[in-house]
Amino acid sequence: MMDQAQNLRKYVEEYRKRKSNKVNKKIRIIAVASGKGGVGKTNFSINVAISLREMGNRVLVFDADLGLGNVDVVIGIVPKLTLYDVIYNHKEIDDIVINGPEGIRIVPGGSGIETLANLDDMQRDNLSKKFERLLDTDILIIDTGAGISKNVLSFIAASNETIVVTTPEPTSITDAYSLIKVVLKYIPEKKINVIVNKVRDEKEATVTYKRLDTTVKKFLDKNIYNLGYIMEDARVKRSVMEQKPFKINYPNCSASKCIDNIAHAISGLPDASKSTGGIRYFLNKVTYLFSKME
Repeated sequence: MMDQAQNLRKYVEEYRKRKSNKVNKKIRIIAVASGKGGVGKTNFSINVAISLREMGNRVLVFDADLGLGNVDVVIGIVPKLTLYDVIYNHKEIDDIVINGPEGIRIVPGGSGIETLANLDDMQRDNLSKKFERLLDTDILIIDTGAGISKNVLSFIAASNETIVVTTPEPTSITDAYSLIKVVLKYIPEKKINVIVNKVRDEKEATVTYKRLDTTVKKFLDKNIYNLGYIMEDARVKRSVMEQKPFKINYPNCSASKCIDNIAHAISGLPDASKSTGGIRYFLNKVTYLFSKME
């Protein structure tokens, strides 16, 4: 894994030298990651996307997890087509985009994520051009896979903002630290924002964040940033069972209010999109990194 991450840093630097940022409309590209599964990463991605949409943003969620099952769990829609069909079956982006709740849109990745590593220059350019047609997007949220892999690292490297989701469980904190360690060691300029999910109260959220922050400062001499927390709420589990986002089912529950607070915090962050390009630049960078990482 360390060799992969080291290669990632080298290829990111190579890509920056080779490419100009003078591309299509700039958008905010946010990678959402977690050190382990089961922390509510996808649930967070979908619900915060809804909250950001309610604030007037045009939001696109890219499901970059190979499993795809989480999309079905959260919004109750099974994708008929995925990124694979765009790459190999001559489908357009509009053919695979899912119209989600409250006006958010979702691009299902599926097995197409894995095949990004095998694209030649012509295929890479063709895919980027197709994605460029998604011009009516202000915020692109990348719901990455759980854990540390070349896929996750590549999406984080290509994005201009990163959110790591953890819970108060010791194993979750440890795994979150492991992910942050790899990212900051080889992409040291990357700003890491942290969300603490499934907390009993604000005090537990603060204690969890400080534990992670102290560890990162002590062993990595880096800073991470507290973006908020989400309360443990029985209505979240109920919404998962009903396959509807809790922001839609229970807009006034404690978890939904926490999501709204986080969405406002995201809106208040400096606009990192000013230093990067749009969707085409993002896809070119991702596919380039995928092709270089082994």
